[in-house]
Amino acid sequence: MKRIFILSGSSIALSVGAWLFATKLFFYQNEQPLKITAQYMRYACGDCYPQWNVTKAENAVREIIGEDVEVVFKGKPIEENLSSEEKEALITYTFSFTGRLKSTISNRYIFEADKYEYTVN
Repeated sequence: MKRIFILSGSSIALSVGAWLFATKLFFYQNEQPLKITAQYMRYACGDCYPQWNVTKAENAVREIIGEDVEVVFKGKPIEENLSSEEKEALITYTFSFTGRLKSTISNRYIFEADKYEYTVN
């Protein structure tokens, strides 16, 4: 009985470890700064998915055009760094971000922006 418990406990720990490795452990994808252009999508589910869809990428190591990414600026989601007027009209802007791309082995992306700019569509 003790062996079964230890075996099932280690199986659970191994499964949880594999899940964390595939979905939560991020690796940097570029050594030099990368510039992406992205649109805020405002998906109906709110914050359950990354909200930024990449429309253009310069110096990208991986093909990320058409992928959704989370954008972080100064350690916080980019949305928290914008004024209330900018937040209300996010879908009317095209953003350009410069920074570093991180991804998991399951293709979940976070873009750590060093700077950004936007234009009205």
